[in-house]
Amino acid sequence: MILLLAGGALYSTGGVIYALKRPNPSVAWFGFHEVFHALTIGGFVTQYVAVSLVIYGARAGS
Repeated sequence: MILLLAGGALYSTGGVIYALKRPNPSVAWFGFHEVFHALTIGGFVTQYVAVSLVIYGARAGS
């Protein structure tokens, strides 16, 4: 459950950063858009792991 909440928080934070266009650490290399993508990938990974744990945990128990 914590991983799902963490993934949702990462997705939400990425959305807010994209909407505000801040922070913009290095415009030439790693701007707000890249921060958005990094947080989106982080959200995906945490939620993927959470769902995988539920699915494979259920299979191991049966």
